[in-house]
Amino acid sequence: MILVDVEAPSLGRDYQFSLDENSPVELLLDEIVEMISQKEHCEIPEDKEQLCLCSRNRGKILSRKKTLAEQGVTGADWLILL
Repeated sequence: MILVDVEAPSLGRDYQFSLDENSPVELLLDEIVEMISQKEHCEIPEDKEQLCLCSRNRGKILSRKKTLAEQGVTGADWLILL
């Protein structure tokens, strides 16, 4: 597990998450969206396939099929939920 900051520009908020760096980004996106939706009392987007995680530290969109570890994401990294 690694601790990362996740920026959600559409909500104007930042969040901290403890994520399993060995899980595919696709699964982590589901967890992140669910937790943010519960906290902010807002609807989950119907088409989650449109969402992506970007690494602010690396300046790239993360592959949904690869894990965070495979893409070099480590603790204290900043991710952006788009």
